[in-house]
Amino acid sequence: MVVSGAVEQLETATGDGRRIANRLGRAVNRACDRAVRTTVNVRGRNWAAFRVCGVVGFALAVALGGWLAVHQQLSAGVLGVLALGAALTFFALAFGAKVLTGQERLVYYHHELAIFAVSTLILTAIGRPVLPYLDLTALGVGTFLACGRVGCFLAGCCHGRPSRCGVAYGNDHVAIGFPAPLASVRLLPVQLVEALWAAAAVALGTALVVRGAAPGAAWCSYVVLYDLGRFGLEFVRGDAERPYHAGFSSAQWLALGLTALVVGGEVTGVLPMAGWHIAALVALVVAMTAVVVRRRTRSVPRHLLLHPRHVAELAEIVQWGGDVPVHAPRTTEPAQLRMEETSLGVRISVGKTADDRLVTHYGISSAAGEMTAESARAIAREILLLRHPDAASQFLPGRLGVYHLLAFDPDSSTAAWGRADDRSR
Repeated sequence: MVVSGAVEQLETATGDGRRIANRLGRAVNRACDRAVRTTVNVRGRNWAAFRVCGVVGFALAVALGGWLAVHQQLSAGVLGVLALGAALTFFALAFGAKVLTGQERLVYYHHELAIFAVSTLILTAIGRPVLPYLDLTALGVGTFLACGRVGCFLAGCCHGRPSRCGVAYGNDHVAIGFPAPLASVRLLPVQLVEALWAAAAVALGTALVVRGAAPGAAWCSYVVLYDLGRFGLEFVRGDAERPYHAGFSSAQWLALGLTALVVGGEVTGVLPMAGWHIAALVALVVAMTAVVVRRRTRSVPRHLLLHPRHVAELAEIVQWGGDVPVHAPRTTEPAQLRMEETSLGVRISVGKTADDRLVTHYGISSAAGEMTAESARAIAREILLLRHPDAASQFLPGRLGVYHLLAFDPDSSTAAWGRADDRSR
């Protein structure tokens, strides 16, 4: 009796927890969907939301730098020159990237490194101490980034992976460059997480400056703390255009390299030492090594199947699948299917039937050999997130390495926030 009562209480608590999670998830989704917009109205005129956030970020960065300069008794004129140099460097890189690629692409690490380099050159040329001003420059860059990532969230760039909880972008965002296959797909709001992380790094650096830490301590701490967060957040980024090397994004390699550079400067006495920076470098090396070992020992290359570029291909396929005609089971006409193949040789066929309710049927197989159940299940879960986040579903094995995913049109008894009833789990 005691065990039975405990089990009932546990089941009740679990059910209550799920209901609370569902309500919170719905609230987060609604808040995100209401917040995102491509423009912001300022005094009766619409401005691009991303640019408004950039202007606000620059103003806050200058204000923070000015306050810290007064506190440190540094020259406001020199700080103004550095701010101008940073702004010109930002626009020069943005313009250069647009000339070379034909697209306006802003890569944070490129701008960070360029601004730090230009600031160092300016300070050296005018005979001013580098590290005290570099502290303020780094905190200004971080402030600008925090606001800029809010702009990314509003505009839809630098987005996260498909998720049950997050933001769904619409046609207005597609019109300004958001990938059409991901329209209406719920995505992790990774931009907001990075904005908060950058703000935390700025707060730490500001505290170090106010408390009178050695010159350069704030710069080092900002760089290392941001690198730690960025390395981890890259695993949940969903934009497919960024370069990767040996299975890691260029941002992850830069995070590791910059942290190693800071630690090297500290060990050699060029920069003020902080023990946790060494621990951070060790953590990054261990994490990267563990990821490599995990990927090589797994029988299924999940990191390739769920790579943002492959997910983008799956998104296109399930989008095309929406145009497949619905087949009525009681008719003699054959069902119409559409089959597509991804760059990894994953074959997806899509068909639809309607009896009591609409059912979308996906066939999942491999052109490169027999598809494993683990691979097929990973693909099936991604399809559900991309196309049927509220649908009940069944995952069924077939013959000859073909697996089947049935997604049922949701009704009042099966629909739930962002949760597919995958009976195969």
